[in-house]
Amino acid sequence: MSGSNLDTSHITFDLSYSLWVETTPGSYKNICPTKSGSADDSELMCVLPRDLPFERIKAGIFRALGSKLNHHDADLVQILKTADSNKQIELCCNLSNPIDWMQQFVVTDDASFKAFLAREKASIKNFPGCKPKINITMTKPEENSWSGTPTSSPINLTEASGSQVIIPPQVTTSGEPESSSADQNVASTTLSSPADQSRPPKRPRLSQEPSKLDPETLKMEDFLKICHIPPDDKHTRQLITIHRLHHWTVFNHLSVEEMKDLGFSVGPAILINAGASEVKRQVALEAAT
Repeated sequence: MSGSNLDTSHITFDLSYSLWVETTPGSYKNICPTKSGSADDSELMCVLPRDLPFERIKAGIFRALGSKLNHHDADLVQILKTADSNKQIELCCNLSNPIDWMQQFVVTDDASFKAFLAREKASIKNFPGCKPKINITMTKPEENSWSGTPTSSPINLTEASGSQVIIPPQVTTSGEPESSSADQNVASTTLSSPADQSRPPKRPRLSQEPSKLDPETLKMEDFLKICHIPPDDKHTRQLITIHRLHHWTVFNHLSVEEMKDLGFSVGPAILINAGASEVKRQVALEAAT
């Protein structure tokens, strides 16, 4: 069934995806379409009733991905449901009209999905043979970088060398001496003990970025930090300079495949694509509030 079909009760989507599957505890593999042209790796399609609630639309998309990508040794449907419940899934729609294909609509609920369908209904009139696209992007889970300690676990003050650190009280009652500098030095010495120095630093997380993102003034280097591109990745930075990609918003108009054609490695291309979507999502949320 295509956009030219007289049946207007259903709509056919092309599906594009970038997912993460755990291969070993704490390590993840990316699953995305390739250029191999095989039936499993080519772009997928999904036919869904227009009047379904958004949650059922989303469940249908997850089932379509799970059935088509079952060659991967993982229960993708459950992985997608879990990631969605953890707010790690973004669904972004593109209109079928090739003139408007760069317009993206992040859909999160019934209202936003119906708004997209209304735009699509107007767009499809001039291009009845085309299909809209849904991009399913999963945020990469934090990888454990040492001895099974989750990256999201905070470092408690009682962890240093197994001894407890007593923080001097900030408020004292009448007659009690205030905390001395010696007490503070004891706490400082304990916190900087060799046991703590041997612990690797945490990987930067998006939540540590400033709460307000200004898309106009966001510098390229700050954008690359959001994308988790390490500072020593000189190849990616050289390509940005060579191709004169002066502002991060240029990545809103480049797919992973197009970035690969420009010479970007597949890993950084996927991270940058996901980072651009995340920045747009953050900006949209801030604008809504």
